[in-house]
Formats: sequence, C-alpha cells, structure tokens
Amino acid sequence: MDATEPFVTYLRSKFKHVRVIVPHAAMSAAAMISCAADEIVMGKHSFLGPIDPQLVLQTAVGARMVPAQAILEQFKFAQDEITKTKLSYLLG
Repeated sequence: MDATEPFVTYLRSKFKHVRVIVPHAAMSAAAMISCAADEIVMGKHSFLGPIDPQLVLQTAVGARMVPAQAILEQFKFAQDEITKTKLSYLLG
C-alpha cells in the first residue's frame, strides 16, 4: 500500500488523463489506483474490491504489517472483555 500513492503521483506527472481498465477485478492497491484515475473502464462483471489498509506495527521481532480491520476487531474484543469484567465485578 505504501507504493500506491507514489505510483499514482508518478502517473499524474506523466499523463494529463489517467484511464484504468478493470477487465475483472481490482483489489486492494489496484482499487485505490482505479479510484485515483480520471476514468475507470469496467466490464459488465468487473468489480472493485476492498482496499484492506495495512499498518506497520513494531514488535519484539521487528516490523510487521497488520490489517487495520484486525486492529479494530481486537480493540472491540478488548472493550467487550472490559465491559464483561466490570459487570462481573459490580454484580459480585
């Protein structure tokens, strides 16, 4: 994903009009590039997929790419566990 923005910037510096052709599917970075174009040409069954943003997290063993959705899911899980623990404590 980190390469997507520089790639789009490069295309924009070289061409006045950017057209992308999606014969079947454009997923992740390809979907973002498609959305940055001036024109998207798609077939009847073509589709743009999810962008699946990734974040770089530093771990004990080095940098690791993690889907943003996984972080959101873990945060929600932690919130739910804290709520359960508070309720258990309050109810005795």
